[in-house]
Order: sequence, then structure tokens, then C-alpha cells
Amino acid sequence: CHEDKSIVGQAHIPMITPVEIYETSIHSQRRGKDSSLIATCIDCHSERGTAHEILAPVNPNSTIYHFNIPKTCGRCHHKEGADYERGVHGQATMRGETDTPVCTDCHGSHLILSVKDPKSRVSPTRVSLIVCAPCHENDQLNVKYGLPTNILDSWKHSYHGLKRTDGDPRVANCSSCHRAHLILPVTDTASSIAPDNVHATC
Repeated sequence: CHEDKSIVGQAHIPMITPVEIYETSIHSQRRGKDSSLIATCIDCHSERGTAHEILAPVNPNSTIYHFNIPKTCGRCHHKEGADYERGVHGQATMRGETDTPVCTDCHGSHLILSVKDPKSRVSPTRVSLIVCAPCHENDQLNVKYGLPTNILDSWKHSYHGLKRTDGDPRVANCSSCHRAHLILPVTDTASSIAPDNVHATC
């Protein structure tokens, strides 16, 4: 049904070939002795994995409603989910902010690739420009949240940024210093960039 363009068009479903896209993602790979798929459609789209309670993403009860996505992904990714909830992005999302990123904003929804895959949105050479920059270079968001400006430029002209331009996957990117999920402000003593921790981070 979801690969039939006539059905998808009539139902006004924005994604044209979700199954084809999903089949190239890390979730479609098999694991374990029973060779079960890492995650199937109903794992993400149904609350109880029954395939009968699939709701539209605009429904507040949907597993893929903006504010529910971290909980949905956290059912499998426990540590990442807990770290996200504790970090600045998760805290803002739980306050009801709609412009803060959830899991799918950074990793994608159906085409989720391993961080080791150079085509992944979160690969070391892409994460800063593809994932972090669109928000942190947004003047409106920087004003709203009181964030510093021109941080991407300062990184791009640093040794790390210049080496990234050369395609070196080993250089520091945003998540190398700020972490990927447990992102905390410099004023938090648990932050990776707090004065007492920054030496260990580097």
C-alpha cells in the first residue's frame, strides 16, 4: 500500500517510497540468531507493537508525534533517550518547544544510517554542517534561546574545521566536544565543556 503511488497520492501521504527507503536503513538489517529485523514499521508506528493503533503524526497520541518521538526511540535506545531527556534539547522539547530537535531531526526517519556510514547525516564529516549548523546558524533561534552566533564560521576556520574540509573523519566535530545526546550548557558541572571537564574532553 505505501509503495502504491495512487494510494499514497489519494491519502496525501508525503513520503512516496518509505519501504524502499527503509530497506537501505540500519533498522532493516538483521541481527541475532533468529535473524529478526532490528526494527520494523510497527516498532516505531504503533504504541504496543500490535500494528492496530497507528495514528497520524499530528495526533498527540501518535508514537511519531513530535513530542513523543524521543520516547518512541528510547524504547530501544535507552541510554541515548535518557541522555537526550537530560540535555538541553530534551529539556526544551519537554517544555513544549516545537523548534527543538528530536531524534528524527538529526538521524532522519526512515533512512537512518550508521554513524560509521560516510553517507549518514551524523557521520563525523557531515554532522556539524548537515545536523547542527541549520539550527545553530539560524538567527531567529539564536535570539530566541540566547545562543552565540557565528560558531560555525569559527569552527570552519579552526584546525578541526579545515581538516574536516580535507575529508578527515578523525577530526573533532560538534558532538566530539558537546556530545551527541547529553548536551549540557557550560554552566552545568556535568557538561563536557564545563571548565573542570574541558581538558578531559579535549
